[in-house]
Order: sequence, then structure tokens, then C-alpha cells
Amino acid sequence: MFTCTGVITPIDVYGSTIYSNTASGRGGYRGSGITLKSTIIAGNVSLSGSGNDCGPPFEWTSRGHNLIGDVFGCDFDRESTDLAGFATVPLDPLLGSLTDNGGPTFTHALLPGSPAVDTGSCVDLDISSVTTDQRGSVRPLDGDGDEAPDCDIGAVEFNPEVSLTILKQGEGAGTIRSTLPGIDCGEMCTIEYESGTSIELEGLADGASVLGQWLGCDSVAEGICSLDLNSDRTVIATFDVASTDLKIVKTASTVAIEAGSSFSYEIVVVNNGPNLASDVLVTDVLPRAVDFSAASAGCLYDDRIVQCAVGTLAVGESRTFEVFVSVPGVLTNVVHVSSTTPDINPGDNRADAKIGLLPIRVVPAIGTWSLLILGLAVGVLMAIYLRRRPTEATSK
Repeated sequence: MFTCTGVITPIDVYGSTIYSNTASGRGGYRGSGITLKSTIIAGNVSLSGSGNDCGPPFEWTSRGHNLIGDVFGCDFDRESTDLAGFATVPLDPLLGSLTDNGGPTFTHALLPGSPAVDTGSCVDLDISSVTTDQRGSVRPLDGDGDEAPDCDIGAVEFNPEVSLTILKQGEGAGTIRSTLPGIDCGEMCTIEYESGTSIELEGLADGASVLGQWLGCDSVAEGICSLDLNSDRTVIATFDVASTDLKIVKTASTVAIEAGSSFSYEIVVVNNGPNLASDVLVTDVLPRAVDFSAASAGCLYDDRIVQCAVGTLAVGESRTFEVFVSVPGVLTNVVHVSSTTPDINPGDNRADAKIGLLPIRVVPAIGTWSLLILGLAVGVLMAIYLRRRPTEATSK
């Protein structure tokens, strides 16, 4: 209630609530030179009966969006956006009792169904935008559920409860964690919050699952779903079974080799994505003709099988191993890679490398060469001798 003595100067009132006052004279306001906008004057009582919410001389200017419970005795030009009742049918603003609704002072909160909800103005008498109410809480909010937030009349913005429904879908498994308490979802859960609440949701995949996508969020960054609850909202978290594409390539240090010589195989495994691969294991079954010599760190050999444990392999990451062997004959060696993460392209999970065996070169001993030369010489001499004998016989 405003009480003025002496000279009354013009008063500008925006976004205020004058409610449930009792006076011996006028219950709400008496005087002139006042400009009202987006203000409630209602529920006041005049013990003298001269005007409950306003009375003469009550000359004031409306800038619209006001709610006057009983206009009896009020002298003003009513705007089209003003709401007003009469002595016989007063307009009830539906306000709660004066209590701590947050903020520095006690206030009267709007109750559900109040005609003041979403019928105020978000521009004050200085033509400045208003973003908070008397408590410092956000305004405007969508109080009437039409998905078009508008400021309420009075000092307090109506803060209805809105529901957040969280659904989980997909072949994978996971849980939803929130910055606010109350979220502990199975396949679906619904939680009530005050309108205007901001919330962040994090999807935590279980085991061999991965968070596929969020639907219904205002924004998603690094797997976090962010949204402002100005109305009932539904978000969907999809958990998929994690899959990726492992590829293995095997090359030999040579393409042909003499029997009994040594060479090495280079094995490269790479994760082509789109997800991390877990428990990656490279298995190389050596042919019977190969004699194992050594392998890279992290590899174990047992009964012609070389296994190299990679562990976790991130997207785009690769690992290289070498296996050293000696070979007495021609061989083809095949290597495999496996993971507990399902592979979307298993066709490139094996690779082979072929080694050709060069013919054995036999180098004759020195004695053998001598015998060959001697035999050749004897043959030539015999041929000459046999040619000359018939000629001598004819001449005699």
C-alpha cells in the first residue's frame, strides 16, 4: 500500500503487486499522478466502503496490462490489455499468501489458473526489456502452456511445474545421469521440475555399448544434452552396441628367400572406426615349415602360434608388430585380428604373405672341374687321331 502525505509527485509503478491490504479509507490506493503498467491492484478492503482497490480522488494513467480487482471509484482510461472486475463481480487474481517464494522479500505468488499469467508486458515504463521478476527469477516463462512465453502481471512470474520425460532406446545399454537430482531411469522416467529449470543430461554407456545420439535436446556437446524446461519436454537417448572396423595388413621383408635363411613379417593393425575397439588380439598361426625366431614386445609364442595383445585401440590408432622366422621351403603365412567389439567389416580381419623359395645352387668342387676338362681334352685328341689314320693308309 502506498501512503503519501504533503505534496504528491507523479509515481511510476511497473510489475508490482498491491494485494490483501486493509484500510479505514481506501484499501488499495488513493491519490493522483500515478502511472501503472503490468501491475496488480486487487483483494484490498476499504473499511469505510469508499473503494476497495481504488477510490476518488484516484486519477491515474494506465499503460496497459494491469489487473484491477474492483474498479469502483477508479478514474482512469482503461487500455484494451487491462483486466478489471467490479464491486459486484470482483476479479480474483488468484494469489497465494504473502510468504517466502525466493528472493530478498516476501511475495504473493500467482496460483495456477490466475488471469495474470502470460497477460503482462515484458517492457517497463522506460521502454526497457525486463528479464527478471522481483525475486530475481527469470521472466518471461510459458505459464499457460501455449509454447509462447509472456511476462505475467505483477511482481512474481508464475512458475508452473513442467515434466521431463526421458526415453532410452537401441540395442545397447546405458544409464542417464543429470546435474539435478531425481533422475534414475529404466527404459523411461518422468520427472517434474519448475518451469525455467535448466538441466544437463549425460548418457553413460555400459560395457560394449556406445551412446548413439540424443533427440529432443536444445543442444548437444561432447555427449551432453542441454535443455531449458519452459514446457513439457521429451528427450530420447539411443544406446547402440559398439562396433568398429579393424583392418590388418601383413608384409614380408622379402619376396623370395633361400632355404635356411631368416626373414621377418611386419603386421600392422589399424582401427578405422567409428568406435573404440576393446581387447584387440592379433593371432599369427605359423606354417609347419617355419621355424620361429623372435617377435615384438607384447607378443607370445606357443606351439606355432604367435599372439600379440593390443588391448584398446582408439579410432584411427594403429599398432605394428614384427615376427622373425627362418624357412626351409615355400610357404604362405596367414594372420588374423579379433576384438570383443563387433566388427562391421570382418573381410579385412585377415592377411597373408607369401614367400617363394629360390632353387638350391650346386657349386662343383675343384676336382670335378679338373676331370671334366681332362675328359674333354682326351676326347678331342682321340677325334684328331682317328681322322688321320685313314689318310696315312691310302698314301702307302
